[in-house]
Amino acid sequence: MNNIIWMLIILAVLVVFIILIIAAIKSKSEEKSEKYNPPARNIQLEQQQIENVPIMTNHASQRMTERLGVVGYRQTELMNNAFMYGKTFDRAMGDLRVKLESVEKNYDVETVAKFYGNSIYIFTAEDNILKTVYSFDNNNVYHWKNT
Repeated sequence: MNNIIWMLIILAVLVVFIILIIAAIKSKSEEKSEKYNPPARNIQLEQQQIENVPIMTNHASQRMTERLGVVGYRQTELMNNAFMYGKTFDRAMGDLRVKLESVEKNYDVETVAKFYGNSIYIFTAEDNILKTVYSFDNNNVYHWKNT
């Protein structure tokens, strides 16, 4: 009787061991599968991003063409990148910080100055409207024509 119990226990352990091996092999083959299941999209986050998209004024578009030599869809790309990744005065140091702060104070409307790609982009704080763009060289000097 004891031998039968031990044999059943050993048989059960072997069955569990075989099941674990099969499960491990199956999961490995699923990892190598070329099927790609993209993650579910967060529609609420996308809606929020759509609402925060900046708007370019005609003046800003003209200044980008004039001061940066950028035209067409590239203007929109630069504006969006500056808006999302641009450095504000609270993240800047030294002369750049001083220049960004002074630029923000020069406007009647509350503005946000962002440094991106050697240029300063001036956005309205409330509406995210790009007002104008200044080129900014390594000596921290603004470059613009009298217009």
